[in-house]
Amino acid sequence: MFIDYRTVQDHARGQWLDIFRSLAPALDDAVSKNGRHVRCPNPQHDSPDGFRLFKDSNETGGGICSSCGSFAGGISLLQWVNDWDFKTTINQLAGHLNLTSQDTVKPVQRSVQQVHRPLSDEEKKKGEQRKKQMNAIWQESLPLEHAESEVGRMYFVRRGFSATRHIVGLKPVIRFHPAMPYYHEGTCQGNMPCLVSLVSDKAGKPVTLHRTFLDKEGKKLSPNAFPWKESAPSAKKIMPLPPGVSMTGGAIRIGEPGAILGVAEGIETALAVSVTTGQTVWPCVSASMLQKFIPPAGVREIWIWCDLDRSKAGVKAAHALKSQLTNKGIQCRVNVPPMPLVDGEKSRDWADVMTAMGRMGFPAFRTH
Repeated sequence: MFIDYRTVQDHARGQWLDIFRSLAPALDDAVSKNGRHVRCPNPQHDSPDGFRLFKDSNETGGGICSSCGSFAGGISLLQWVNDWDFKTTINQLAGHLNLTSQDTVKPVQRSVQQVHRPLSDEEKKKGEQRKKQMNAIWQESLPLEHAESEVGRMYFVRRGFSATRHIVGLKPVIRFHPAMPYYHEGTCQGNMPCLVSLVSDKAGKPVTLHRTFLDKEGKKLSPNAFPWKESAPSAKKIMPLPPGVSMTGGAIRIGEPGAILGVAEGIETALAVSVTTGQTVWPCVSASMLQKFIPPAGVREIWIWCDLDRSKAGVKAAHALKSQLTNKGIQCRVNVPPMPLVDGEKSRDWADVMTAMGRMGFPAFRTH
Protein backbone atom coordinates (compact mmCIF):
# COMPACT_ATOMS: atom_id res chain seq x y z
CA MET A 1 0.00 0.00 0.00
CA PHE A 2 1.47 3.36 -1.07
CA ILE A 3 0.48 6.42 0.95
CA ASP A 4 0.78 9.88 -0.54
CA TYR A 5 3.35 11.77 1.54
CA ARG A 6 1.62 15.09 0.84
CA THR A 7 -1.54 13.90 2.54
CA VAL A 8 0.51 12.56 5.44
CA GLN A 9 2.16 15.97 5.82
CA ASP A 10 -1.21 17.72 5.81
CA HIS A 11 -2.64 15.45 8.51
CA ALA A 12 0.52 15.59 10.63
CA ARG A 13 0.65 19.38 10.75
CA GLY A 14 -0.02 20.53 14.30
CA GLN A 15 0.49 16.99 15.68
CA TRP A 16 4.23 16.43 15.29
CA LEU A 17 5.11 16.55 18.99
CA ASP A 18 2.52 13.86 19.71
CA ILE A 19 3.83 11.86 16.75
CA PHE A 20 7.39 12.07 18.07
CA ARG A 21 6.25 10.87 21.51
CA SER A 22 4.70 7.80 19.92
CA LEU A 23 7.08 6.97 17.06
CA ALA A 24 10.43 8.39 18.19
CA PRO A 25 11.18 7.87 21.92
CA ALA A 26 14.72 9.10 21.27
CA LEU A 27 13.24 12.59 20.87
CA ASP A 28 11.48 12.60 24.27
CA ASP A 29 13.97 15.02 25.83
CA ALA A 30 13.79 17.38 22.85
CA VAL A 31 9.96 17.26 22.88
CA SER A 32 9.78 18.03 26.61
CA LYS A 33 12.17 20.97 26.11
CA ASN A 34 10.86 22.09 22.75
CA GLY A 35 13.08 24.77 21.21
CA ARG A 36 15.90 24.25 23.75
CA HIS A 37 19.23 22.52 23.22
CA VAL A 38 19.42 18.91 24.42
CA ARG A 39 21.65 15.87 23.90
CA CYS A 40 21.73 14.70 20.31
CA PRO A 41 19.52 11.58 19.90
CA ASN A 42 22.02 10.05 17.49
CA PRO A 43 24.02 7.53 19.61
CA GLN A 44 27.01 8.01 17.31
CA HIS A 45 27.18 11.73 18.10
CA ASP A 46 28.17 12.34 21.71
CA SER A 47 27.00 15.95 22.07
CA PRO A 48 25.34 17.03 25.34
CA ASP A 49 23.60 20.06 23.85
CA GLY A 50 23.92 19.78 20.07
CA PHE A 51 20.28 19.14 19.11
CA ARG A 52 17.00 21.03 19.33
CA LEU A 53 13.58 20.99 17.76
CA PHE A 54 12.51 24.18 16.03
CA LYS A 55 10.10 26.34 18.02
CA ASP A 56 7.41 25.68 15.40
CA SER A 57 8.16 21.94 15.36
CA ASN A 58 4.60 20.97 16.28
CA GLU A 59 3.57 22.46 12.93
CA THR A 60 6.56 21.44 10.80
CA GLY A 61 8.31 18.61 12.67
CA GLY A 62 11.67 20.26 12.01
CA GLY A 63 14.84 20.18 14.08
CA ILE A 64 18.60 20.65 13.85
CA CYS A 65 21.83 19.11 15.16
CA SER A 66 25.04 21.12 15.12
CA SER A 67 26.92 18.15 13.62
CA CYS A 68 24.34 15.87 12.02
CA GLY A 69 22.59 18.62 10.06
CA SER A 70 19.22 20.32 9.70
CA PHE A 71 15.88 18.58 9.14
CA ALA A 72 13.24 20.89 7.71
CA GLY A 73 10.28 18.60 8.38
CA GLY A 74 9.08 15.72 10.51
CA ILE A 75 9.39 13.10 7.77
CA SER A 76 13.12 13.66 7.26
CA LEU A 77 13.65 13.93 11.02
CA LEU A 78 11.92 10.58 11.65
CA GLN A 79 13.96 8.95 8.87
CA TRP A 80 17.16 10.15 10.54
CA VAL A 81 16.41 9.47 14.18
CA ASN A 82 14.86 6.01 13.59
CA ASP A 83 17.07 5.03 10.65
CA TRP A 84 13.96 4.38 8.53
CA ASP A 85 13.70 4.57 4.78
CA PHE A 86 11.14 6.88 3.20
CA LYS A 87 8.47 4.21 2.62
CA THR A 88 8.69 2.88 6.18
CA THR A 89 8.41 6.41 7.57
CA ILE A 90 5.30 7.21 5.52
CA ASN A 91 3.62 3.92 6.45
CA GLN A 92 4.38 4.42 10.16
CA LEU A 93 2.95 7.93 10.02
CA ALA A 94 -0.11 6.75 8.09
CA GLY A 95 -0.76 4.08 10.72
CA HIS A 96 -0.43 6.58 13.55
CA LEU A 97 -2.77 9.02 11.79
CA ASN A 98 -5.24 6.26 10.78
CA LEU A 99 -4.84 6.99 7.08
CA THR A 100 -5.41 4.46 4.29
CA SER A 101 -4.66 4.36 0.58
CA GLN A 102 -8.21 5.54 -0.08
CA ASP A 103 -7.26 8.85 1.52
CA THR A 104 -4.30 9.37 -0.75
CA VAL A 105 -3.00 9.18 -4.29
CA LYS A 106 0.34 7.96 -5.53
CA PRO A 107 2.72 10.93 -5.70
CA VAL A 108 4.16 12.02 -9.00
CA GLN A 109 7.91 11.41 -9.29
CA ARG A 110 9.75 14.73 -9.42
CA SER A 111 13.30 15.71 -10.15
CA VAL A 112 15.71 16.68 -7.40
CA GLN A 113 15.54 20.29 -8.53
CA GLN A 114 11.77 20.26 -8.07
CA VAL A 115 11.83 18.52 -4.70
CA HIS A 116 14.12 21.12 -3.11
CA ARG A 117 12.08 24.29 -2.83
CA PRO A 118 13.76 27.66 -3.44
CA LEU A 119 14.81 29.62 -0.37
CA SER A 120 12.51 32.34 0.86
CA ASP A 121 13.73 35.93 1.08
CA GLU A 122 13.90 35.54 4.87
CA GLU A 123 16.02 32.40 4.56
CA LYS A 124 18.33 34.09 2.05
CA LYS A 125 18.76 37.01 4.44
CA LYS A 126 19.50 34.67 7.35
CA GLY A 127 22.02 32.80 5.20
CA GLU A 128 23.86 35.99 4.31
CA GLN A 129 23.92 37.03 7.97
CA ARG A 130 25.43 33.70 9.00
CA LYS A 131 28.04 33.85 6.26
CA LYS A 132 28.95 37.39 7.28
CA GLN A 133 29.23 36.33 10.93
CA MET A 134 31.48 33.37 10.10
CA ASN A 135 33.67 35.47 7.82
CA ALA A 136 34.08 38.04 10.61
CA ILE A 137 35.06 35.34 13.12
CA TRP A 138 37.60 33.88 10.69
CA GLN A 139 39.12 37.30 10.05
CA GLU A 140 39.27 38.04 13.79
CA SER A 141 41.08 34.73 14.41
CA LEU A 142 44.85 34.52 14.45
CA PRO A 143 47.30 32.04 12.94
CA LEU A 144 48.48 29.50 15.52
CA GLU A 145 52.02 30.80 15.03
CA HIS A 146 50.95 34.30 16.17
CA ALA A 147 52.41 35.56 19.45
CA GLU A 148 48.91 35.96 20.93
CA SER A 149 47.90 32.36 20.05
CA GLU A 150 49.88 30.78 22.89
CA VAL A 151 46.78 29.28 24.54
CA GLY A 152 45.88 27.56 21.27
CA ARG A 153 49.39 26.16 20.88
CA MET A 154 49.30 24.95 24.49
CA TYR A 155 46.25 22.84 23.65
CA PHE A 156 48.18 20.92 21.01
CA VAL A 157 51.30 20.66 23.18
CA ARG A 158 49.19 19.04 25.91
CA ARG A 159 48.19 16.37 23.38
CA GLY A 160 51.82 15.60 22.56
CA PHE A 161 52.42 17.79 19.52
CA SER A 162 55.30 20.17 18.83
CA ALA A 163 54.35 23.85 18.87
CA THR A 164 57.06 24.65 16.33
CA ARG A 165 56.81 21.71 13.90
CA HIS A 166 53.43 19.99 13.96
CA ILE A 167 51.03 22.93 13.78
CA VAL A 168 52.66 24.62 10.80
CA GLY A 169 50.48 22.76 8.29
CA LEU A 170 47.27 23.74 10.09
CA LYS A 171 47.48 27.42 9.15
CA PRO A 172 45.08 27.38 6.15
CA VAL A 173 42.20 25.69 8.02
CA ILE A 174 42.72 26.07 11.80
CA ARG A 175 43.16 29.37 13.63
CA PHE A 176 42.88 30.74 17.18
CA HIS A 177 40.31 33.21 18.50
CA PRO A 178 41.31 34.79 21.84
CA ALA A 179 37.76 35.72 22.97
CA MET A 180 34.97 33.73 21.32
CA PRO A 181 31.47 34.24 22.81
CA TYR A 182 30.14 30.99 24.32
CA TYR A 183 26.36 30.55 24.10
CA HIS A 184 24.24 28.10 26.07
CA GLU A 185 20.51 27.96 25.31
CA GLY A 186 20.68 31.35 23.63
CA THR A 187 22.51 33.17 26.41
CA CYS A 188 26.15 34.27 26.20
CA GLN A 189 28.09 32.83 29.14
CA GLY A 190 31.25 34.80 28.46
CA ASN A 191 34.15 35.03 26.01
CA MET A 192 36.53 32.06 25.86
CA PRO A 193 39.77 31.21 24.02
CA CYS A 194 38.83 29.05 21.05
CA LEU A 195 40.29 27.04 18.18
CA VAL A 196 38.39 27.77 14.98
CA SER A 197 38.44 25.24 12.14
CA LEU A 198 37.13 25.57 8.60
CA VAL A 199 34.65 22.83 7.62
CA SER A 200 34.18 22.23 3.88
CA ASP A 201 31.40 20.32 2.14
CA LYS A 202 31.89 17.28 -0.09
CA ALA A 203 32.89 19.55 -3.00
CA GLY A 204 35.52 21.36 -0.95
CA LYS A 205 33.55 24.58 -0.46
CA PRO A 206 33.83 26.11 3.07
CA VAL A 207 30.38 25.99 4.71
CA THR A 208 30.78 26.47 8.47
CA LEU A 209 33.18 26.76 11.43
CA HIS A 210 33.96 24.14 14.06
CA ARG A 211 34.95 25.59 17.43
CA THR A 212 36.88 24.02 20.32
CA PHE A 213 36.52 26.18 23.42
CA LEU A 214 39.49 26.27 25.81
CA ASP A 215 40.32 27.58 29.25
CA LYS A 216 43.21 29.97 29.88
CA GLU A 217 45.63 27.06 30.43
CA GLY A 218 45.01 25.56 27.02
CA LYS A 219 42.79 22.73 28.27
CA LYS A 220 39.50 21.80 26.64
CA LEU A 221 36.74 23.73 28.41
CA SER A 222 35.38 21.81 31.39
CA PRO A 223 31.72 21.72 32.55
CA ASN A 224 33.03 23.01 35.89
CA ALA A 225 33.62 26.38 34.20
CA PHE A 226 29.90 27.07 34.30
CA PRO A 227 27.37 27.50 37.12
CA TRP A 228 24.53 25.39 35.75
CA LYS A 229 24.23 21.71 36.65
CA GLU A 230 21.21 20.49 34.69
CA SER A 231 23.19 19.83 31.49
CA ALA A 232 26.92 19.68 30.86
CA PRO A 233 27.99 22.10 28.11
CA SER A 234 29.93 20.95 25.09
CA ALA A 235 33.44 22.30 24.53
CA LYS A 236 33.10 21.57 20.82
CA LYS A 237 30.44 23.30 18.73
CA ILE A 238 29.66 23.87 15.07
CA MET A 239 28.20 27.16 13.91
CA PRO A 240 24.70 26.90 12.38
CA LEU A 241 24.71 26.28 8.66
CA PRO A 242 23.14 28.83 6.32
CA PRO A 243 19.71 27.66 5.04
CA GLY A 244 20.00 25.33 2.07
CA VAL A 245 23.62 24.41 2.86
CA SER A 246 24.79 20.92 3.86
CA MET A 247 28.11 19.70 5.23
CA THR A 248 27.20 16.01 4.77
CA GLY A 249 30.11 14.22 3.15
CA GLY A 250 32.55 16.97 4.10
CA ALA A 251 35.51 17.40 6.44
CA ILE A 252 38.19 19.77 7.70
CA ARG A 253 40.65 19.59 4.81
CA ILE A 254 44.12 19.54 6.38
CA GLY A 255 46.52 19.13 3.47
CA GLU A 256 46.04 18.08 -0.14
CA PRO A 257 44.78 14.55 -0.87
CA GLY A 258 46.59 12.06 -3.08
CA ALA A 259 45.46 8.69 -4.35
CA ILE A 260 45.38 7.54 -0.71
CA LEU A 261 43.63 9.66 1.94
CA GLY A 262 43.07 9.14 5.64
CA VAL A 263 39.97 10.23 7.56
CA ALA A 264 39.33 10.45 11.29
CA GLU A 265 36.81 11.89 13.72
CA GLY A 266 38.69 14.62 15.59
CA ILE A 267 41.39 17.13 14.73
CA GLU A 268 43.83 15.70 17.26
CA THR A 269 43.43 12.18 15.89
CA ALA A 270 43.98 13.32 12.32
CA LEU A 271 47.05 15.35 13.26
CA ALA A 272 48.53 12.47 15.29
CA VAL A 273 48.28 10.09 12.35
CA SER A 274 49.64 12.69 9.95
CA VAL A 275 52.73 13.65 11.95
CA THR A 276 53.49 10.01 12.83
CA THR A 277 52.99 8.33 9.45
CA GLY A 278 53.18 11.19 6.95
CA GLN A 279 49.70 10.41 5.64
CA THR A 280 47.29 13.22 4.76
CA VAL A 281 44.34 12.83 7.15
CA TRP A 282 41.14 14.85 7.23
CA PRO A 283 39.06 15.13 10.44
CA CYS A 284 35.33 14.69 9.81
CA VAL A 285 34.30 16.37 13.13
CA SER A 286 32.22 13.47 14.52
CA ALA A 287 31.44 9.77 14.11
CA SER A 288 28.20 10.57 12.34
CA MET A 289 30.01 12.81 9.85
CA LEU A 290 32.76 10.22 9.40
CA GLN A 291 30.18 7.65 8.40
CA LYS A 292 28.89 9.94 5.61
CA PHE A 293 32.26 11.10 4.24
CA ILE A 294 32.51 11.40 0.45
CA PRO A 295 36.08 11.29 -0.97
CA PRO A 296 37.12 13.84 -3.59
CA ALA A 297 37.77 12.76 -7.16
CA GLY A 298 41.06 10.95 -7.67
CA VAL A 299 41.14 9.21 -4.29
CA ARG A 300 41.19 5.45 -4.80
CA GLU A 301 41.91 4.28 -1.25
CA ILE A 302 40.71 5.47 2.18
CA TRP A 303 42.34 4.69 5.52
CA ILE A 304 39.82 5.17 8.33
CA TRP A 305 41.41 6.01 11.69
CA CYS A 306 38.54 5.60 14.15
CA ASP A 307 38.33 6.23 17.89
CA LEU A 308 37.88 3.38 20.35
CA ASP A 309 35.08 4.21 22.78
CA ARG A 310 32.78 2.28 25.07
CA SER A 311 29.73 3.04 22.96
CA LYS A 312 31.57 1.60 19.92
CA ALA A 313 30.16 4.53 17.91
CA GLY A 314 33.48 5.23 16.23
CA VAL A 315 34.12 1.63 15.18
CA LYS A 316 30.56 1.24 13.88
CA ALA A 317 30.80 4.47 11.89
CA ALA A 318 34.14 3.39 10.41
CA HIS A 319 32.80 0.05 9.20
CA ALA A 320 29.65 1.72 7.85
CA LEU A 321 31.84 4.09 5.81
CA LYS A 322 34.00 1.19 4.64
CA SER A 323 30.92 -0.69 3.44
CA GLN A 324 29.58 2.32 1.54
CA LEU A 325 32.87 3.15 -0.15
CA THR A 326 33.75 -0.46 -0.97
CA ASN A 327 30.45 -0.74 -2.83
CA LYS A 328 31.61 2.23 -4.93
CA GLY A 329 34.90 0.57 -5.80
CA ILE A 330 37.10 2.47 -3.32
CA GLN A 331 39.49 0.39 -1.23
CA CYS A 332 39.20 0.95 2.53
CA ARG A 333 41.08 -0.01 5.65
CA VAL A 334 39.78 0.49 9.20
CA ASN A 335 42.41 1.19 11.88
CA VAL A 336 41.41 0.88 15.56
CA PRO A 337 43.71 2.11 18.40
CA PRO A 338 45.67 -0.94 19.69
CA MET A 339 45.33 0.19 23.33
CA PRO A 340 42.44 -1.31 25.34
CA LEU A 341 40.24 0.90 27.49
CA VAL A 342 40.88 0.77 31.22
CA ASP A 343 38.45 1.42 34.05
CA GLY A 344 37.17 4.98 34.03
CA GLU A 345 38.21 5.69 30.45
CA LYS A 346 35.52 6.75 28.02
CA SER A 347 37.59 6.49 24.86
CA ARG A 348 41.03 6.35 23.26
CA ASP A 349 42.14 7.90 20.00
CA TRP A 350 45.27 7.87 17.87
CA ALA A 351 46.68 10.91 19.68
CA ASP A 352 46.73 8.72 22.81
CA VAL A 353 48.54 6.02 20.82
CA MET A 354 51.11 8.54 19.59
CA THR A 355 51.81 9.72 23.14
CA ALA A 356 52.01 6.24 24.69
CA MET A 357 53.58 4.14 21.93
CA GLY A 358 55.01 6.46 19.30
CA ARG A 359 55.50 5.14 15.77
CA MET A 360 55.42 1.53 17.00
CA GLY A 361 51.71 1.87 17.74
CA PHE A 362 50.80 2.66 14.13
CA PRO A 363 50.43 0.25 11.22
CA ALA A 364 52.82 0.58 8.32
CA PHE A 365 51.59 3.12 5.81
CA ARG A 366 52.34 2.76 2.12
CA THR A 367 52.35 5.85 -0.05
CA HIS A 368 51.36 4.21 -3.35
